[in-house]
Amino acid sequence: MSVRFALTVALAAAVCGACQPQQPQQQEPDTNGEYAMIDVTRTAFSPAPLVAGWPGLALFDYDNDADIDVFITNAQSAPNMFYANDGQGNFEFKGRGAGLTFDDDSCVSAAVGDFDNDGWLDLIISRQAPFSGGPAPNDTLVYMKNMGPDEAGVVRFEDVTERTGLGGVTFGSSMGVGDIDNDGLLDLYVGRYEFEDLAFDMESYLPDTPNVLLRNLGATDGVPLFEDITDFAGVAGTTVAGLAPDTADIIYHPPTWAVYLSDVNNDGLLDIFSLQEIPGGVDLFINNGDLTFSLAQEELLNKHGGWMGVTAADIDRDGDLDYFLTNVGADAKGPMAQYHIANAWKLPNGTPFHRLLANDGAGHLTDIAHDTPVTPGVLPPTNILRVNGLAGYEFGFGCAFFDMQNDGWPDLYWIGEIALSGIIPDGPFRRDFHGVGRFLANDGDGGFTDRTAERGLFNWESDKPLEFGYSHPGRALAAIDLNGDGFADICRTNAFFRSLELEQGFSCLFNPAIESGHYLIVRLRGTASNRFGIGARVEAFASDPAGGGDDIFVGEVLTTTSAFTAVHPQVHFGLGQHLRIDRLTVRWPAGGTSELTDIPVDQILTVIE
Repeated sequence: MSVRFALTVALAAAVCGACQPQQPQQQEPDTNGEYAMIDVTRTAFSPAPLVAGWPGLALFDYDNDADIDVFITNAQSAPNMFYANDGQGNFEFKGRGAGLTFDDDSCVSAAVGDFDNDGWLDLIISRQAPFSGGPAPNDTLVYMKNMGPDEAGVVRFEDVTERTGLGGVTFGSSMGVGDIDNDGLLDLYVGRYEFEDLAFDMESYLPDTPNVLLRNLGATDGVPLFEDITDFAGVAGTTVAGLAPDTADIIYHPPTWAVYLSDVNNDGLLDIFSLQEIPGGVDLFINNGDLTFSLAQEELLNKHGGWMGVTAADIDRDGDLDYFLTNVGADAKGPMAQYHIANAWKLPNGTPFHRLLANDGAGHLTDIAHDTPVTPGVLPPTNILRVNGLAGYEFGFGCAFFDMQNDGWPDLYWIGEIALSGIIPDGPFRRDFHGVGRFLANDGDGGFTDRTAERGLFNWESDKPLEFGYSHPGRALAAIDLNGDGFADICRTNAFFRSLELEQGFSCLFNPAIESGHYLIVRLRGTASNRFGIGARVEAFASDPAGGGDDIFVGEVLTTTSAFTAVHPQVHFGLGQHLRIDRLTVRWPAGGTSELTDIPVDQILTVIE
């Protein structure tokens, strides 16, 4: 985080420190106006997806035709939904032909990576016990190898789990993919949560659920073999004790909602974030370079909370990655028993607030959520806990940084609501944490502006009133260009976790590309590194038209993003009015560096190691 950005944040917070709580605005914007995202769920998908349970997302190019395809997990009441993109943003159902339906299983999340380095992205799918009761599947993780095209040109996946060593890993929630030892092979970190033991069903503790780190030992006949190195690496997760006097001697690993692999301290090694359920905290494991990890900044991060989503971007363009983590929010409420774990955030070592973690470039993180001003929009937060800035906003689950207008400044969007909500037929939810979904546009000066209504991104149907209580319980969220116009579009899932009734719990929203800038999408082809360059750091430099030196744009090639979500390995830079990139560098996981100069914008650029 730059000094200029810090001073701007501090000054803005001082000037409008009492911006929150605010009174509701009176204007009624056109949530379907020219700036609103365009819902194409029913027109672009054939058939329109129907989902239930805990639906997750994987948006990736499965057939190497340069466009992004869509995979949606589903409960056992319906098949997983898999759609091939025609390159124009029209999607045809391919689930059964591709071998990914799993009609009888409750699938949650998917990990994307080329684990055997054959040039085709594979899927690892996590499953849970059927939500209607009954035993868990034999193999919670399922390795689906991408077989490439057959003689008829059809790309399909094959279950080769028995040969991978993944069969003993149970109750995966979210998964992180990356090469933790830079040996050219993608490894897997599995966050675990047995969803039948969700927090609000318990009193003062949950079953022990340590996470798992699996090292890729290499492939035989195109199938990788994984080895569990969790204990050696020291990444099972921080333990907590039961909260009631009669359970205080029960020490356990709380379950995990989301994991995220990122090079936090910019040393060329991927580190691990693990976001835990209440009463857990956030673990940041720093990679020591010898297959072991060390916990970092525990005083800042290991606070009781319901940590559910994580995303990263260089929000202040100072050359390092900053992080946003979602929590239960400033409108958390609802009576619980005295020692119920859902009250853990109220303890001295707890917090309900989101984290916005500014990076100093060497991996030291500072929470600036309270000091980051947000200009309110329509339906500002009620902020019952009376705090300032971004910290005053409500419940969040899935989240994503992306540059809506390609103006060069990453914006922030999150969705989410508690799963306890029950619907009154003619009114709003009985209980909610006001998690309406928020789109905050980056002002480029240390603050954000709430443009949720203008962008049509409140997480409910457009015919609902602009009031709290109508939001869907948002879960997975991803932003990526789906129709090839160079602007990030949005996919999100909504479903009540125990409902087996099929509903339109998936939505796809196209970017209207209004008042837009230029862009560059960077994809990699590794040789010494893993095939798609996952874990690489990409930096672009462009001369400031105002003569103020170079503008720098930084990104990581990752497939893990937030809870239950995977994306294609690429970096999408919004570039504002820059017409060319003067210099682009790629630091590969294997240690080498590639440099290109004088690069035209508005293209997909592939860099070969």
